[in-house]
Amino acid sequence: MIGPFGLEIPYKTSEHIIPKNLNHKWLKEHECDPDKKEIKEFLYKYRERQALEERRAKVRNFNHVINLMNRFPNLDMEAIKRDYPDVDIEKAKASRKYRPMFHKD
Repeated sequence: MIGPFGLEIPYKTSEHIIPKNLNHKWLKEHECDPDKKEIKEFLYKYRERQALEERRAKVRNFNHVINLMNRFPNLDMEAIKRDYPDVDIEKAKASRKYRPMFHKD
């Protein structure tokens, strides 16, 4: 079911005597026109914000992996691939931020 902002909202379905397309009270309460200009603008900005949050999380994970690789040069790459599947390890190694710390023993 679509809410007043054009977003999908959880709705527990149940059987009723009157079908919802004939129930004027239900139609009035759950009225939503997804073609309205305001709803289209809201959905555009909402999706843009979600995409930006996903991009930030991806960059944050990428930088975190690079920092881990810098601090621990003998890091198990299989564990990193398992914990951070969206991070490209080869791209992280080629990054200018990747400078592993080698300690002289």
